[in-house]
Order: sequence, then structure tokens, then C-alpha cells
Amino acid sequence: MTRESTNNLIDILIIGEVDKDNFSLFLTKHFFGRKIKYAVITEKEFKERMKYGDKLISRILTQQGNIILKDSLGLKDAASK
Repeated sequence: MTRESTNNLIDILIIGEVDKDNFSLFLTKHFFGRKIKYAVITEKEFKERMKYGDKLISRILTQQGNIILKDSLGLKDAASK
């Protein structure tokens, strides 16, 4: 089994609340030990960072190949601006 690596800053961005220990166990179980780069930020922090034009968040949102699973914050519109 090969361990793929991406050039993306992160593989998964979670905006909201999540139990990091449980999420890490989930990743280990479902990605078979592959190192997954992820970040968790609150909705409030995300909105503040977008308001001030945070370059890191902008880069993450505009990386090629991103899939947005649930878009209750309108990320697709924010990423295209």
C-alpha cells in the first residue's frame, strides 16, 4: 500500500465543533495510517478570518481539487470572490 502525499496545505478543514480525539481515531481507521493534515476552527473564527482577508484561509479555499461537503456558510461563493 502506498502512502500518498498531497501538495495541499491541509487535506481537511472543519469549520465548527468536533471532538479531535474521536476524529483522529476516525481518520486512522478509515485512511489506514495515511497521514491526513487537518485543521479545526470555529465558525466565528472562520468568519473573522474571512472578514479580514486571511491569506491562509483564502489559499485553502482556492486549492484545486477541494470538495465542499456541507456549505451552510456559503464557502463556494466566498472562494470564488
